[in-house]
Amino acid sequence: MTKVIDFISQFEDELVKIWNKPKFVRNSHYIITLDKLMGSAVLAQVLAHPGLAAQVQEWRDLGMLGEDFRPEMLTETDPTGAPLYPKYRYLPLDTRYFPDLELDILALFDDLDAALDGWLIHSENYQALNTLLAKYRRRIQAVYIDPPYNAETSEILYVNTYKHSSFASMIDNRIDVSREFLAQDFVYYVAIDEVEQNLLGNVLAQSFGNNKIVCVTVIHNRRGQQGTNFSAVHEYVYVTFTSDKNKYIGDRVFNAIDHRTLRDSGTESYRTDAKNCFYPIIVKGGHVIGFGNVPSDDFHPLSANEVQPDGTILVWPIDSTNKERKWRYARQSVESILSELEVVEGKGTKKKPRTLQIYFNKAAGTQKTVWDNETYDASEYGTKVLQDLFDVSITNEFQYPKSLRLVEDCIKAALPLANGGLVLDFFAGSGTTAHAVMNLNREDGMRHKYILVEMGDHFHTVILPRIKKVAFSSSWKAGQANGGQGLSQFVKYYDLEQYEDVLHRAHYADADLFDNPYETPYQRYIFLRDVKMLDALDMDAEQNTVHLHLERLYPDIDLAETLSQRRGKWIRRITPEYVEFQDGERLSLTDPDWQIVKPLIWWA
Repeated sequence: MTKVIDFISQFEDELVKIWNKPKFVRNSHYIITLDKLMGSAVLAQVLAHPGLAAQVQEWRDLGMLGEDFRPEMLTETDPTGAPLYPKYRYLPLDTRYFPDLELDILALFDDLDAALDGWLIHSENYQALNTLLAKYRRRIQAVYIDPPYNAETSEILYVNTYKHSSFASMIDNRIDVSREFLAQDFVYYVAIDEVEQNLLGNVLAQSFGNNKIVCVTVIHNRRGQQGTNFSAVHEYVYVTFTSDKNKYIGDRVFNAIDHRTLRDSGTESYRTDAKNCFYPIIVKGGHVIGFGNVPSDDFHPLSANEVQPDGTILVWPIDSTNKERKWRYARQSVESILSELEVVEGKGTKKKPRTLQIYFNKAAGTQKTVWDNETYDASEYGTKVLQDLFDVSITNEFQYPKSLRLVEDCIKAALPLANGGLVLDFFAGSGTTAHAVMNLNREDGMRHKYILVEMGDHFHTVILPRIKKVAFSSSWKAGQANGGQGLSQFVKYYDLEQYEDVLHRAHYADADLFDNPYETPYQRYIFLRDVKMLDALDMDAEQNTVHLHLERLYPDIDLAETLSQRRGKWIRRITPEYVEFQDGERLSLTDPDWQIVKPLIWWA
């Protein structure tokens, strides 16, 4: 009986090999805003191309252009030479309408992958992670994922009744692979609700046992989600980072969570209780620039804000009743928190003029484990964002999107202030993570990048249109651009070969299982002799060479990107003949190396 089980298990082993094999990159194109083509000969080619009509119609369908648009408007200038229609500089060109110009567009960039702002990948995420790992290993600073919650209203369909264990297995497999993507200093966010919260915590503890894991409560629905006994107003975000020895969660965000006045309050907050905490804070141009000395006991400021001849303002800890209070920090130690102080102008009344107040941004220190911010409301800042970008039929597909502001704050807290942070989301959903990164870049002038993986058809109907819309304008209403600010953007998107594609194309020959007198079929791997997808090559025995014909498999293989992922190297340039990587290595695209491609077409 055990021999039969071993024999049958070989069929399952073969399916596992297909599941885990690296995948071909297919059907790749680019989204590039027109500002990146300005001043080049390629723009003139685009304007004369027969694909322009379809591109213009897409811009209209996306709510970027009116019927009065004329292609000449893209290059018209005023008498000073400035663009006559500056907003058109951020129209997103999709190279699928201009396939014969794609290499000309890519040739405009000296270092192609470095010039890209994002990668959008249409694929089942486990297969994508396996395929992408070599290229992005140890490069990811932040991961934000919002996996299926397994709640009754959005339950995952299973072929068995092992609901929770199946969920745990699905999450564990993907998190385990994604750990290899992480840079030395990383922050890893996983959103979840109460159904699988405990189980997810156990999975993360097994995967990140040597790292710090914190479960944060996020107030995301103040109206409450009705239940029999409790009305849920919160969900959770697990935050994993290297350790508590250093600071990883950012100095720039979550201000509304713990934003307190620096002036002490309460019954023991007067000047006489701590003389060293009574001194002026020096403000100029709305910023704290220094601190004055502690005055003598008989000195009393004339007001809470004393304007000096040079325009600086001395801010004293005096309350609205003109009583002399004290600051939280003594004069000899206050310099250490200067970067955490903010100047806020008080509201004032008719009887009392506005005064400057000093606030301590505690979020620049440590974060609270409850994030309660009105902008984290999933309805107002999640669903409504999609409704403004699209029509109602789109938002019906995503009834519970995350608050855009929540994702922005998570990413901002995780990324370094320097340019070039890389964010990964392999449960991309409607594309909120890419939207958040783009907003942060627009706000801060940074060039953080994103990688999104999504398997659903909404990759094409929601994610790609969303990226294009957000690049064109920061403001939308009822699916139409509503003023706003554009953002220069250059993004690659593609499909990955999938498990089902391989099953459809692999060849397994009929053979006599018992033709080897030295081995029984129970002892040897019965699929070892099969051709799988070897019909994509020609072998020349006399010359001892192998020539690949990948078009026999798929007509749309992006060989340059496929080789990039196999070699684990970033692309510098692509020509019709070769792909060159950032380290100078060149690989042929007309006669690719069989040994590099071999694992994709023949798995042993």
